[in-house]
Amino acid sequence: MKSREVSAVRIQKQMRRTLARKKYVEIKFCANVLQTGFRAMAACNKFRYMKQTYRKQTSASTTIQVRAILLMLGKLCFVPQNTSNFGSVPIKINACP
Repeated sequence: MKSREVSAVRIQKQMRRTLARKKYVEIKFCANVLQTGFRAMAACNKFRYMKQTYRKQTSASTTIQVRAILLMLGKLCFVPQNTSNFGSVPIKINACP
């Protein structure tokens, strides 16, 4: 009778170990999936931000280059605006008449 009890305890122990291991592996897999998703989302957000700033920089530099070319060709004129303060006079760029 004693050996049957020992065998039963052994079987129960192995079953608990197997179930615990199975649950651990499943949790580990889920954590890995979540971590991968969060890293991918962070990388996409970083890329989107870099893409937006690059677009802003290139559009600003394109605008500056176009205005410089038009100024050199004489298509744009600097027209100072009348202001009440005598310190700095803002410059407005208009098309030449």
